[in-house]
Amino acid sequence: MWPDPIMTRMTFALPPSEYLEGPSEYDLRELYYWRMQRGRDRMERDKVAEQNQYKRRLRVCVATCNRADYSKLAPIMFGIKSHPDEFDLEVMVLGSHLIDDYGNTFRMIEQDDFDIGSKLHTIVRGEDEAAMVESVGLALVKLPDVLQRLRPDILVIHGDRFDALALATAAALMNIRILHVEGGEVSGTIDDSIRHAISKLAHYHACCTPRAEQYLIAMCEDHSRILLAGCPSYDKLLSPQHREDYMDIIKSWLGDKVQKNDYIVALQHPVTTDIRHSIKIYGLMLDALLSFNKKTLILFPNIDAGSKEMVRVMRKKGIEQHPNFRAVKHIPFEQFIQLVCHAGCMIGNSSCGVREAGAFGTPVINLGTRQTGRETGENVLHVRDADTHNKIYHALELQFGKRYPCSKIYGDGNAVPRILKFLRSIDLDKPLQKTFCFPPVKDSISQDIDHILETQSALSVDLGGTNLRVAIVCMMGNIVKKYAQPNPKTFEARMQLIVKMCSDAIRDAVGLNCRILGVGVSTGGRVNPQEGVVMHSTKLIPEWTSVNLRTPISDALHLPVWVDNDGNCAALAEKKFGHGKGVENFVTIITGTGIGGGIIHHSELVHGSTFCAAELGHIMVSFEGPECSCGSRGCIEAYASGMALQREAKRLHDEDLLKVEGMDMKLSEPVTAGHLINAARLGNSKADAVLNKACTALGVGIVNILHIVNPSLVILSGVLSSYYKTPVQHVINERALFSAQSIKVVTSELEEPALLGAASMLIGFGQPLHLLPGSRIYPPSSTHDMDDFDMLNAPAAGNGVGSDEDPAAAFLAQQESEIAGIENDEGFSILDSGEVPSSLGETNDGAINGELHGESNGPSDAYAAISSADRLQAEPESLRKWREEQGDRLELLDANSRTQESEWKEKAKVELEEWHARQNEQLEKTKTNNRAAEEAMISDLDETNPGTEWERVARLCDFNPKSSKQAKDVSRMRSVLISLKQAPLVR
Repeated sequence: MWPDPIMTRMTFALPPSEYLEGPSEYDLRELYYWRMQRGRDRMERDKVAEQNQYKRRLRVCVATCNRADYSKLAPIMFGIKSHPDEFDLEVMVLGSHLIDDYGNTFRMIEQDDFDIGSKLHTIVRGEDEAAMVESVGLALVKLPDVLQRLRPDILVIHGDRFDALALATAAALMNIRILHVEGGEVSGTIDDSIRHAISKLAHYHACCTPRAEQYLIAMCEDHSRILLAGCPSYDKLLSPQHREDYMDIIKSWLGDKVQKNDYIVALQHPVTTDIRHSIKIYGLMLDALLSFNKKTLILFPNIDAGSKEMVRVMRKKGIEQHPNFRAVKHIPFEQFIQLVCHAGCMIGNSSCGVREAGAFGTPVINLGTRQTGRETGENVLHVRDADTHNKIYHALELQFGKRYPCSKIYGDGNAVPRILKFLRSIDLDKPLQKTFCFPPVKDSISQDIDHILETQSALSVDLGGTNLRVAIVCMMGNIVKKYAQPNPKTFEARMQLIVKMCSDAIRDAVGLNCRILGVGVSTGGRVNPQEGVVMHSTKLIPEWTSVNLRTPISDALHLPVWVDNDGNCAALAEKKFGHGKGVENFVTIITGTGIGGGIIHHSELVHGSTFCAAELGHIMVSFEGPECSCGSRGCIEAYASGMALQREAKRLHDEDLLKVEGMDMKLSEPVTAGHLINAARLGNSKADAVLNKACTALGVGIVNILHIVNPSLVILSGVLSSYYKTPVQHVINERALFSAQSIKVVTSELEEPALLGAASMLIGFGQPLHLLPGSRIYPPSSTHDMDDFDMLNAPAAGNGVGSDEDPAAAFLAQQESEIAGIENDEGFSILDSGEVPSSLGETNDGAINGELHGESNGPSDAYAAISSADRLQAEPESLRKWREEQGDRLELLDANSRTQESEWKEKAKVELEEWHARQNEQLEKTKTNNRAAEEAMISDLDETNPGTEWERVARLCDFNPKSSKQAKDVSRMRSVLISLKQAPLVR
């Protein structure tokens, strides 16, 4: 422990008589150590003082553009000014601060004892869109000189004004760090775009709310450079309501008779993206305020495009002379927040209403969309569609005079200390280049043929009586993702739901790495697959007759669409993915709510002449059987369908003949076919008799099918298939002809035959089945050109390659077969001259070797002609006619389009010439009038006060311009004259 200096001084201050013997050796050693320590402390203090002396203060430039952003920046400026040892404050003033019509608000900055380092006149008057753009350009011209002179370390910018965008652009290009205050927020109009653009240019962010912070992070801004500070103006807002002089402020602006909570503050700005509508809302607001008959303090709008028209509306209604209104251009912020705090209501679309007013609980009516997306407290009543006077008046009645709890969404009153601490933490030695924090992106997958074939997919739609289902199905028959919704009862709702579910599936397919080739639709009823039309529907699907499914779905999704009956789709699913794979002739029977099916004969799906083939459920097996839904009696469906079994189960239940011992059946549980089957298994003779009759009816119907079509396989599908398999096989063995008794009955192993069948209409080695050999599934209508899809560009497999073989091997085999056909016995010859025989040259209107569709050239013109002939011979007659009709239709449309285009061009040319003539005539008249006026003015001036020639020209330039363009011309003339003031003018 070091000796106490006071005690040491006392020890050595004793008179000599008291220490004649002198200090001890211990005392001298302690004194030595104490002096050494004091010397080291002094050296450290001097070192720290020297470091502080050479430490450079952070040079901060605060740029303010208008009265609104100064209210947010002033607390920061006061905080910076209060720490002169750490910060060097520079103040830049531009924008509407320097305009007389907006109160010359730069004076309040000077009254706050801030030294304004630079004043920039950047506003081009006009109050329209072009003036805003010109103002930004003018600011960009002037800012580089100022920024280069000030050379700030940090430029502080606020908000979302076009002036701030010019500041951020100039500073970013000049490598000056930017702190953006109140970024990340969401509102309406063009302000959103400007605010977010400034955020992307800024290096640091001081945001007000947690949501704004999250939005900035979502915009890939670095989280370490984002400060959740709160709104700086709240540092003032949370104290003024306790001031005692608020009544003096109210009376000074509104008169002696006005009391607190008995007046309205109105502040409405133009919406630059919809100026006309915002002016209309402004007029309606003024009408409502006039009708409401309360004392109102109304502020002029800001300088955005449309403000001049709003002021014109206000003056047209006589607001400035009305005894209930006090119209002002500017109010000091401290007084303004006092007025808002004690107002009965605030109305308009200013951000002050949704931000600052919440701190006092003042009721607010927000008009229009300018603040859409802002976080607001319960004190704000939105009237976004303010299209009538009555609606605004009713809102005033609801809000006026209320008080709400104070809201602190935008701050707690401690924003400035946080911002100053954040400024101190900025390391100027770190690299200036800002970095973005992008979310992880999935690396692209290297493509090979297996990957491409696996991810080619179809969109399947299954329209059932109860549910509407959509699925993404890949080439291998796997359902990648499935969607289900209840089937609506009306046509419009059903179509809207189909398009919505398909759109959602297409969007999800991108993330699942699936390429959607088209849409296949499976639906109940009689379907015309050539036109994609449901001709007649079952009773289970209402409003589903004479419905064109292909056109609206294809137009909405921009994909080819195939449509077929659900029974036919089940047969296609078995052919592609199930037991029918590789089988040339088989029958699929669906045993569900109804009875349906499909027939594959010689590898082709049988539709019939009127598209009602394979209506297997309506084969009659009895003349006096139960009534069927088709109107007949004794059909298979009337005996063996799920609805028929449910009907019989209900009959037995009503007669109390269904339930047996060991059967668990609740009273509230609906009776189904499952209860009938369960009762039969438990020994219920009545239920067993019903099921035996159903099995016999289904078996007899299948025997009739075997005798007519003679397939090699019967596939049972649906919920009842497992129960019917054995009894049906037994009926076939007993009742069928000997030659048909060997035909096997199997149950389907496919989980979703309807969805897979709908996909099977599209998926087939990367091309739709209607292009595969031996298939007659028809193409879509002319809404889409099938040659636009990659899946159709592959040559048609005309060599009989089965669907089980490898696609690549099938393609090579086809090429070898076609080349061999050229070389020997295909029945065509190539002339020695290399020309194509005339019989082939006439094909496709003379288009040889793919010229019609712009395909790439093959080995030779003759080879292409032979391939074309092979394709035409393999095509069905209906497909050939369809192609011819579409070709004629396209030629007609093309001719009409060219004719109409030429007519439009001629008309536009004539109109343009007439317009130029009118403009030239008007210009000549204007020039003549101007010359006459100028000569008359010079003559008058010469007569009254000739003066020097310089004075005459100067007086000529001092006339009051009537337009902004004249004002700019006069300004340029004055600049030139000032530079030539000393030089004599010569005529």
